[in-house]
Amino acid sequence: MLIMKKHFTQLFAFLTFVFSAVPSMGQDGFTDFFFTTGASTDWFDLAAWSNLGTDPDLPDGDDYIIISHNMTIAGNNAEFGFLDINHDGTSAGTLITLTVAAGDSLIGIVDVYDGNVSVLGNGTTSRIAKLDVIGYLQCNGLSCTAGGLSGKAFVFIKSGGEVDLNGDWTFSAGTATSAQATLTSGSGNRLNISGAISGTGRFTGGTGANPHGSTVVFDGSAAQTIPLNTSMVTTFGDIEISNTVSATTDTSFEASNLFGYFTVNSGGNFTQGNYSHLYSDTVANAGTYTYENSIDFESSFTNTGTFTSSGGRIDIAGDWTNSGTYTYSNGDTVTFDGSTAQTITGSSTFSVLELSNTAASTVPTYDVTLASGSINVDSIFDINDCSVQNVAATITLTSNATRTAQMLDIGTGSYRGDMVVQRHLDCLTNDWRELISPVSNTDISQWQNDGVTMTNFPGSDFPSFGWTSVYWYDETAVTTAITDGWMTPDSTDLESDIDRGIRVFMGNNTFDLSVSGEPRTGNQQIPVTSGNPGSTDFGWNLVGNPYPCAVNWNLLEEADKNNIDNGIWAWNGLSGNYDFYQGNTSGAPGGELDSIIPSHKAFWVHAIGAAGYVDWNEHDKVTSENNFVKNTTVLPEDNIVVRMSSGMNTFKDAAILKWGRSSTVNYDQNQDFLKMYSNMIDEVPSVCFVTEDNKDVCVNSIPHGTTSLPLKAFAGNLALGTYTLTFENLNAFAANACVVLEDMVLGTTHDLKSNPEYTYDVLAGDEAITRFIIHIEVQYELMAENASCQGLTDGSIEVEHNTQSSFAVTWSDDVGNVIGTDLSNSSNYMISDLAPGTYHVDISGNCVLDDMVVEILDPEPVVADFSLGGETFELNEVITIANNSTGSESYYWEMGDGTSYNGFAPTHFYSNPGTYSIELISYNGSKDCFDNQKLQVEILQSSVGIEDAEDGVITAFVSNESINVINRESIFIERLQLTDMNGKLIKSQSVKGNGNTTMKMPTLSSGVYMLKIVTTDSFKTVKLFVD
Repeated sequence: MLIMKKHFTQLFAFLTFVFSAVPSMGQDGFTDFFFTTGASTDWFDLAAWSNLGTDPDLPDGDDYIIISHNMTIAGNNAEFGFLDINHDGTSAGTLITLTVAAGDSLIGIVDVYDGNVSVLGNGTTSRIAKLDVIGYLQCNGLSCTAGGLSGKAFVFIKSGGEVDLNGDWTFSAGTATSAQATLTSGSGNRLNISGAISGTGRFTGGTGANPHGSTVVFDGSAAQTIPLNTSMVTTFGDIEISNTVSATTDTSFEASNLFGYFTVNSGGNFTQGNYSHLYSDTVANAGTYTYENSIDFESSFTNTGTFTSSGGRIDIAGDWTNSGTYTYSNGDTVTFDGSTAQTITGSSTFSVLELSNTAASTVPTYDVTLASGSINVDSIFDINDCSVQNVAATITLTSNATRTAQMLDIGTGSYRGDMVVQRHLDCLTNDWRELISPVSNTDISQWQNDGVTMTNFPGSDFPSFGWTSVYWYDETAVTTAITDGWMTPDSTDLESDIDRGIRVFMGNNTFDLSVSGEPRTGNQQIPVTSGNPGSTDFGWNLVGNPYPCAVNWNLLEEADKNNIDNGIWAWNGLSGNYDFYQGNTSGAPGGELDSIIPSHKAFWVHAIGAAGYVDWNEHDKVTSENNFVKNTTVLPEDNIVVRMSSGMNTFKDAAILKWGRSSTVNYDQNQDFLKMYSNMIDEVPSVCFVTEDNKDVCVNSIPHGTTSLPLKAFAGNLALGTYTLTFENLNAFAANACVVLEDMVLGTTHDLKSNPEYTYDVLAGDEAITRFIIHIEVQYELMAENASCQGLTDGSIEVEHNTQSSFAVTWSDDVGNVIGTDLSNSSNYMISDLAPGTYHVDISGNCVLDDMVVEILDPEPVVADFSLGGETFELNEVITIANNSTGSESYYWEMGDGTSYNGFAPTHFYSNPGTYSIELISYNGSKDCFDNQKLQVEILQSSVGIEDAEDGVITAFVSNESINVINRESIFIERLQLTDMNGKLIKSQSVKGNGNTTMKMPTLSSGVYMLKIVTTDSFKTVKLFVD
């Protein structure tokens, strides 16, 4: 009785504290609705309750209920206003459990109270308060509190139990206590929560052993955060998002905190935030999922809702199924990197689609299958060494005015099936385009279906129009002139193959060309021919980029360009002429053509033998996509660009002049570049140089020095009028030369250094003559000598004048301050005592000359530096020297025992004990500058006894053009035999002695050799390395 009284007193005091803020009810205050357990039994047993109020019924929705005994809700449904499962240390035993049995429910009523549940374990010894939900629990708030020294508060949702929590779940635990929620026992467990999970404790919603045993549904109508990076320890099995506003996380999902499925339900909204998420199991989105940063899908992903990126990367190891809306952010990459076969199903548009599957499937099984839907790639389609098949999808590489999708290097991978490849063209004038299809087995009817009007051949839009709008070129049909090769199609079935570019008149319009077929991949060898390699009218082949990707001409190996000139010609409709690219020299009348050839583009190569080829490979592909016709390239400074233009139209032409060390005045293969005249030659200007052996060239490489160069500059009969020749880059090309243009028709000359433009009237018949001569007269040469050593001011500039024996010379620093001026009385003049720096030298000549910019360099300092790997060595021990010197090219060594060496790093041994000083003197190339370093070594008597010297008694090494043999134990040596690694004898030398010896090394190529040291009763073989 005393015990019960004490218990009741403590309980009453607790209740007084809890209800101090609760309003009283009726005449009797709170005692009308307060229940506490009096025994361990079933909820519906009236005898189990101690009713502190006047309510004669069982506890229900307007009651405050304290559970301090084990109790079960079974066979019926129960209600409460506030539920407190309380083990505060006053109750007997270590465990108090309230169990909601399967099929039964416990409902929190928001009427008198807030419908919350509190689970409290508090005590100095183990006191556990536990809630087991096997049936159904609905409440508005849930708290787990572990207090005292050993309190524990547990909630188990298990064996198919469900909790519908319309509020927050809070945890509170100390370092020695435990507040936990566990949902991993059995399967079908479910928590629906509209608030937050927070506090200190442990929430175990899933494990690797039971990843799908439970589901946590975030279904709030206000923003919710899934706790992963708090004082809570949280793991989840399956997660569903039904929040209609926004659910997010406070850090990344990893394989250690999310074990099961992740699902965004219809109407749900999940915002990933700036976290990278890893999903180890299936993800499905039927609502709204917005992501940034990265996602790693380790399994499959299905989207039937709205899936939107604000900038992030996706890696997926499973299948991709999309019947909803997927919107990428520009530059997003989606990578399929599974180790088993993957499938892409449904319509999706990707920015960058990368297929890097490693399943290594064997055909007819493929690593990645495009199963269905419209799959668009807007930027990059990249297959990395895996096999891909298109079964029933329509995959399209798209193109618009700002970008064109590319299919990159597939390595050892493969692609089977059709692909649609688009090419957007903005035709600014009524002009021609030269095209090719990047997919196989396509004909020109596909371009016709895209709106390109075709005329004057069977199957064209206007078969009898009288003017042909489509041509192809057959080099083998040329008999006398280059124009012989143009062919008219027999029908729209004309196929565009890699060796057959198509010339099409497009008109002033915008076109979105689209071809469908299997894209060309792997090695693509394009054959070319020349019916007469000695004639410039033969050997022209209109070929094309074979791939749905840009390629780089500079990536071709020499062997890939068989029997052709090293360069390309490409039509430019704006200029009405052919742009050209030769090696690193580019020239374009309307821009600058470079080495990048876009997809769909046909171009010309010139065969120099009867048969040849261009051999393209996957590694020649590049991502840098040009405009279809031209790109801007900075020309080398030592090139003159001659441009011919008029104010009558946009038509223009260009030619290039450059210095070449091995060039001649004749046509030089691979240095000069042939002129390819326009198909519209009657309507456009043409300019080119003429070599001594009468070849018209658009690039003329000439020997350095004074020369005169013929220049053709004419216009067609339909384009006669006033034209201007503009000479660009003259000062950089010939700052030390006078350059004069002579007009042979008018008999006049024009100083191009004073005015680099010349305007004249083109006359009928100019095409038949070489109207102009460019006279280049080099006035002087400069030779600079750098400072001999760092920090010295003994640099110099020597002037050698070619045309004057007396001339003025002025030199200035880099900011224009005059340092000196003089009048030379001979053709040679020396500017001396110059410090390192940049100088401008102004020299008078027969014309106005530009300053020459000369740089005097400060050489690298000479620093002698070496190390020995130690300070003490034994008699006859080989010392290896590490030379760490910088700014040096030659070396001299004094070893301190009378021995000296020349070379980078000699090896040496000492025959007598003592202290020696080793000195290195290192020199620069001219030996004007040097530095030295000294190190001391101590040579000790050998510490190796006879019984220990079996393997180190006799050794040998190469040094100072000799083979040195060290005989530490004075063993009698009969002879030395030097052989190569095949055993072939190179040299034999008799020794007949027991001391150290040497063999003068014969002339040997670099490699490994064997020295056989023959003693009285045995021999030893030593391996020698010769640099």
